[in-house]
Amino acid sequence: MIALKSSYLGVSKFINEHQGDSSVWFDMTFDERFEEIRTWKNKTVMDLSKELYEALGRVIPNEDDTSPPKDSDDKRKAGRPKRSSSSQPATKHHDEKRHVSGSKTEKPVADWNEEELLKLAEALGELLEGRRTRRYLFEEEKDRFYRRYEDLGGNNPVGVAISRARYLMDSYEFIYAYNERAEATNSLSWFELAPADRGAIAKKVSRLHRNFNGLGTVDAELFDAVDEVDAVLRQKLNETKRKTYKPPTDTASGSSRYSLVEIFQRLQQQRDAEKAKDEELMHQLFGRSERA
Repeated sequence: MIALKSSYLGVSKFINEHQGDSSVWFDMTFDERFEEIRTWKNKTVMDLSKELYEALGRVIPNEDDTSPPKDSDDKRKAGRPKRSSSSQPATKHHDEKRHVSGSKTEKPVADWNEEELLKLAEALGELLEGRRTRRYLFEEEKDRFYRRYEDLGGNNPVGVAISRARYLMDSYEFIYAYNERAEATNSLSWFELAPADRGAIAKKVSRLHRNFNGLGTVDAELFDAVDEVDAVLRQKLNETKRKTYKPPTDTASGSSRYSLVEIFQRLQQQRDAEKAKDEELMHQLFGRSERA
């Protein structure tokens, strides 16, 4: 039971640091979660499935939700004065702590204007190199990233900034992979697609992979800002093109994380074929009207 409680509280703390989004934890692979757990330096912690975590959440109170029991009149010793309101400051501090840690009802996205996102993009240089070989982040990388973000004038708290940085890197990598595939097949690149088409793809992708929830907010300027930072790394690492860590192929489905690019490539080809048919039909109708 001690191991289960330690595991639940550790995972719960990680999720709370990422605005209560449990997908940030459970969308990681087993190896990624294992590496994150190792950084906690608690040998009693073990990996939990989502079902077990939710079951434990119904019986184990979160540390932030626990409070000292109140004294009752019948249990108070004779002659002991009733506890005064001196506990109010502690309660106030407790409420402030809960507010800072964030909850599912908070919407930090409202703080991410274009200027803030560009600051975040510039600070990604502290994270993108490690991203070549793994998806998890070391604590020292998070610290360097957030110091850089603050130096640039960033105003969002560390947990929110790191969470948004993950989404931004995922979106950048998806668009980069999409553009590579489009170039190889002489098709439209991501930002050459009509906004409606990009929106439909972003909606579809975010449903299948929550990591791409921010895909629709990455415009050409923001993508170029991240790519400029990554280009410096490509030159430093002597890469001819961007290298992205890809999780192992899911043998059950026969697809990997970025196989969606090829799926949407086929959809784009189908749309191109339909457009060609429409143009041919219009040509036939136009030709008939001229002859008439």
